[in-house]
Amino acid sequence: MRGVGSHTTDAMFDANYVFRCPSDPRGKLPYPYWHSSSYGYNVFGLSDYKTHAIEDHLDLGLGGVLNPAANSHPFYFPTRETEVKAPSNMAALGDGFEGTTDGRLQDSFAEIARELRAGPLPKGQPDFGTVYARRRHQGHINVVFCDGHVEDLKLESFFFDRSDAALCRWNKDNEPHRERLP
Repeated sequence: MRGVGSHTTDAMFDANYVFRCPSDPRGKLPYPYWHSSSYGYNVFGLSDYKTHAIEDHLDLGLGGVLNPAANSHPFYFPTRETEVKAPSNMAALGDGFEGTTDGRLQDSFAEIARELRAGPLPKGQPDFGTVYARRRHQGHINVVFCDGHVEDLKLESFFFDRSDAALCRWNKDNEPHRERLP
């Protein structure tokens, strides 16, 4: 696709693309693999949205709360800044990975998530996602929190630790309010 004048949409994804980590090898891959970001957004927090019906979302992340009254066309109310009870504790953006319930990591180009329901890999299939995640930042993840500070966290503590301190980074402190009005 071509943009206006000398700009192209491909120029957005050049070597200096702001949404690609310098250590992310996808920039060296052929199209369309290099047309992706290295970072993800904490859309659903702890919600297991990939295995629950849309009306069952817990919506503890920054993606908003489902309006259940919308029936055939459900939509989300945006998460307000005041609804994040501990901005210095809640993850907003990070290296794009998703933690699964079976202890693996998957690559993601748009979100960070944890507790995605997943069974073991088929026999003989390598776990490329976890290997890639561990190599990218030597077993760590860079996370931007809602108050703007950045932390370098161990992958295991961010995605798999069940302590209250770890779960708070996914907005465990915020209980969902499905009745909320805009």
